[in-house]
Amino acid sequence: MKIWNLSIYLAVGCAITIILSLPADARMKGPSVPFSANWAHYVDGELLDGGKYYAASQSVRLEGMEGNNPYIVIHDFKKQVSLYIYVPHREYIQVPIEPARLRYDFAQFGSPCPPAARAERIGKDTLNSREVEKWTCDIPGEGTETVWYDTRLQTAILSQGDDDYIQLTDIQEGHQPASLFAPPANFTKSD
Repeated sequence: MKIWNLSIYLAVGCAITIILSLPADARMKGPSVPFSANWAHYVDGELLDGGKYYAASQSVRLEGMEGNNPYIVIHDFKKQVSLYIYVPHREYIQVPIEPARLRYDFAQFGSPCPPAARAERIGKDTLNSREVEKWTCDIPGEGTETVWYDTRLQTAILSQGDDDYIQLTDIQEGHQPASLFAPPANFTKSD
């Protein structure tokens, strides 16, 4: 269906190229501390995409813009479903969580590097007044990423490749309302 394809392309189109994936048990958990943040993805020094990010113990929400069209992606780990919300048409689709896609939607927690990567801990660092661990992740066939991993949030707050980086900023720890992790009111579920 057209809405399905467009929603998937919008979610993937946000160009989250953070090179992180996790073992299945870590992927299906939220952060140790709920938080909200701004996110931005830069390629060759130019802002490609960005928006708001919300993380709770069982869900994450990513908001962004594709051209002039806002999009929302919600992963509900408790129900094991992902919602791709197409705002202009006030519709959404619900599909089973695809663990391999989570890294593209900032929904990875618990480890700085994928299991197949050669991981090297460089040491402790401070980034935006937060204590982090700095890692290099050499992912076979994909290249090397430098990752600033926030152990309190259990997620990377900066991941930098050769020509791009993605970063969480303005991190605010605290409870996130349950309404953020449900379809917006008056939106129609599409098949």
